[in-house]
Amino acid sequence: MTTYITITDPATDPGAPITSDLLKQLRDNPIALSEGDNNAPVNQSAWHPYDKVTNSDSNKGLIYSFASNGAVGAVETPTFLSGFEYRLRYDLGWSVTTNMLFQGWDGSTWVTIFDTTQTDTLHQGFFELGYNLRVMGNDVSGQTYSNLKVSHIATTGSAFPYTKMRVSRPTSPQVTVAGSFVWLDKRRAYNG
Repeated sequence: MTTYITITDPATDPGAPITSDLLKQLRDNPIALSEGDNNAPVNQSAWHPYDKVTNSDSNKGLIYSFASNGAVGAVETPTFLSGFEYRLRYDLGWSVTTNMLFQGWDGSTWVTIFDTTQTDTLHQGFFELGYNLRVMGNDVSGQTYSNLKVSHIATTGSAFPYTKMRVSRPTSPQVTVAGSFVWLDKRRAYNG
């Protein structure tokens, strides 16, 4: 595997000599990026944990785990950065059989994007949001969604209008159970 080596500012300053080391870095760094070298920055155009900076850091994009956060009625993402699409991956168990509600924060209120018609105690899958809307997992197979907001997706050319998301159950007192996790991934959006 090719090693990524950061090119220093002095090496590229006006008047700096063109050295064989600089030329090797210019040749090798793109290869090291594509190979996922541990020292390389994360490839922003591919799905990756939202909090991962380099390939070697230990960030996994985990925004909720029952072991760390305990029983909750809703899991909320961090605020989204402009210029990225996001993917919410979930493996959620609930204390009672329930459907799941996906909502977006529009700056003043939580707007229901969709809810699953499947009622179960275990929900697994992922939800991609950005210029395309895609849902996959056991919440999809043969299911329909109510309140599905698709007017913002690729057909209109406009960006996902929400600054963060949350996933919850529609009614109290259902809470998450042991073994529940939610992760957040992102990738650079080139459509806007």
